[in-house]
Amino acid sequence: PALAAAGYPQIPSAPQNVTATSMNGKTTAWWAVPRLAAENAVNYEVRDATGRTVCTSTQPYCTFDSVDQVTVRSLNNQNEGDAAEVPSPTPVRPLPPQAVVRNHKITLQVQPLNYPVVSGYRVLNQSKKVVCRISRTSAPLTCSAALPAGRYRFTVSATTPQGRTPESGLSNLVVIS
Repeated sequence: PALAAAGYPQIPSAPQNVTATSMNGKTTAWWAVPRLAAENAVNYEVRDATGRTVCTSTQPYCTFDSVDQVTVRSLNNQNEGDAAEVPSPTPVRPLPPQAVVRNHKITLQVQPLNYPVVSGYRVLNQSKKVVCRISRTSAPLTCSAALPAGRYRFTVSATTPQGRTPESGLSNLVVIS
């Protein structure tokens, strides 16, 4: 409050709820805005254990070459702010889609990927052929396909700015007769 009364910007607290994932040799970290003085956080920096900046962003996420022991710091206009530890990244992998058959048509439901930026999803059959695409990223994430008689299992992958994610595990088996 004394800083604000003197006309100086308050110092933002550390980013909250920091999450990290790894994919294609990169780590993506994302977080919620600081609890205190969030309006003064104009930039974020991710730094490695030596203090070297590996990524800067004005958004609450950042992607960088994978390194160990990193922190993310919220910064005001005077480059002041607190830091939070970035947890060890977990690999990115979507959950298998759920497949339902109705009247010789398959409807596939995809769970949203826990990732800050996803531009779409693609569903493949066991022959690795694209069955359908989902370009919207708000729930419900579904697509439908008319396929010939047979037994089918499906996988899904998401498209992100860092590339396509690995494919999910196989869906439940569905039979079209």
